[in-house]
Amino acid sequence: MSEIVLAQRHYKVQRLKRLVQNKSYRKTERKFVVEGVNSLKAAVAAKADIESVFYDPGVQNNEESFSLLLALQAQGIRCYELKPGVMDKVADAVTPQPICAIVEMKENSISFLDTVLSSENADTAVVLVAADIRDPGNLGTLYRIADASSAAAVVTTKGCADPFSPKTVRSSAGSVFNIPLVTEAETAELVSFLKERGFFLLAADARDGANYVGYDYKYPLALFFGNESHGLNSQVLDTCDASVKIFMGGGAESLNVAISAAVICFEIKRRRDV
Repeated sequence: MSEIVLAQRHYKVQRLKRLVQNKSYRKTERKFVVEGVNSLKAAVAAKADIESVFYDPGVQNNEESFSLLLALQAQGIRCYELKPGVMDKVADAVTPQPICAIVEMKENSISFLDTVLSSENADTAVVLVAADIRDPGNLGTLYRIADASSAAAVVTTKGCADPFSPKTVRSSAGSVFNIPLVTEAETAELVSFLKERGFFLLAADARDGANYVGYDYKYPLALFFGNESHGLNSQVLDTCDASVKIFMGGGAESLNVAISAAVICFEIKRRRDV
């Protein structure tokens, strides 16, 4: 256990709080905060660079969290105990977890996508593009969908939710560590890059497009998902090679962007797995 117990005003706690609350500070430090035992286990499994761990004194009452804490201490990672109530004031979650950690960001520029084309699965590679998705919960869920459907990477464009905010990270359920991320890409530059390298650009468009079920998907594929309220803007739609939609019954107007992504991505996975 920790030799010292940190109060809220301690500079390490204040830094932790800034990393939780401030996107600019996260970008400057190139660090972000992971809350909860499951996400932290995913970071360990992915061999992420864990700088330090903070825990509530009540961690001993949670067997899974306490075992993880002891394992991290055994690895030589610095672990700091917080005074009672401090975690509640620092954490982002409504119901704070008894353990959190500061982890180094691992983000890529668009040139990373060249490695997708050089991989052994390049002939069936799928890249998900999050274009102007504003809700961090949706963005994190998109990471999870990409991970589960064996996508090669997720690209977020400028204007998207913060790719490393606490809510995005929580919503990814650990997939933030499993799926390569290309972050804050300029849309025009991204489209040009993808086209030059032979990606087929496919828009998910609730308003128009071919039925996703019978569609003849072409690879390598860049699959674009747009803003929750407005979808993809006309400029992006015009630059894509084609679009698909989910034909629905009942009276529902549309599906949540994350649900739509899951439906389409798992149809693509089903086809590739046959």
